[in-house]
Amino acid sequence: MNSYMHLNKLSLLFILFSFLTACSPEEEPVITGNNEYTVSFDFYALETNFSKIDFHNDQSGYGIEETGAIWKTENGGKAWTELYNAGDALLHLQVISENTAFVLEKEGVHYTLIKTEDGGQTFEEILLPAGGEPSKVYFSQPELGFVIGQDVVLRTEDGGASWTKIPLKFNVYTDIIENRDGEFLLTGLDGALYKSSDLGQNWEFVNIGTKSHLYHINLYNDLYFIEGQNLIKTDLSTSKEFEMPAYILGISVMDENSLVGVGHNFANSDFGHAAYFLSDDSGENWDIFLMKDFIRITSPDFIEPSTGFALFSDVVDGVQKLGIITVQKNEIPVEINI
Repeated sequence: MNSYMHLNKLSLLFILFSFLTACSPEEEPVITGNNEYTVSFDFYALETNFSKIDFHNDQSGYGIEETGAIWKTENGGKAWTELYNAGDALLHLQVISENTAFVLEKEGVHYTLIKTEDGGQTFEEILLPAGGEPSKVYFSQPELGFVIGQDVVLRTEDGGASWTKIPLKFNVYTDIIENRDGEFLLTGLDGALYKSSDLGQNWEFVNIGTKSHLYHINLYNDLYFIEGQNLIKTDLSTSKEFEMPAYILGISVMDENSLVGVGHNFANSDFGHAAYFLSDDSGENWDIFLMKDFIRITSPDFIEPSTGFALFSDVVDGVQKLGIITVQKNEIPVEINI
């Protein structure tokens, strides 16, 4: 296991210097600067290459391979067990409890929902209705769920046994989330945002004043931070849109102004490097920290604002590692002389 640690800029304090360094378990991680938060990364080498991971908590999670294998860890990613092999391409994964998980499979022109309700001891395959190109599965509870993608929004209220196609305009639907009031939000390309107040049966378009593609919704109280071609902060009545400094794949919202992101940065490199990004003004400005030991990050999964997981690809040998991301608030007060 290797460790990375770095302090971020989430205040007006001045950073004297910053860099990332690799540490063995016996070494003390390097800490630089004086700021409000500490961001640390711990890594475990993986015996296979995952296309997607999803964790229910800091110990229990699942991973899928594009070639059909479904794996599970029960010790925070230190060890994995292969549970099932569907034999076809696996597109997406969602875990909603330690026992219940859903996987979207593509077999030729057909799409299948694979689910387990007993922690991976057994799996059931359910053929989805034809039409469109599904790419994502989302269940808010074991019975109520959705499958979305290009020209398709499917809804089930019996755990996938039967499905209803929701008649919406042609689009590539990219993300869906339930808010604190039991409403659902659905994103797509060209600024498409829909809201449902009846558990996803009917949807209304919400105009947030953008034509940017929308990819992923992050919820913080009554605010939404929507990742896409740009970053949009909105309460659905008023919105602010900010340019993204690089390719940010996942964001953790610490508070209504403080954001931590992970993704790629291509500055000064043809191939780019993995990077993490820090903002203290809701995403209008970002500090970028390159992680030069890794060429890319995929499948970020923040299970809570202070804890997340992601897949990191090593620059030298291409070996994939599981990265555990921890964000901690610095409790040491710092005096500023003005």
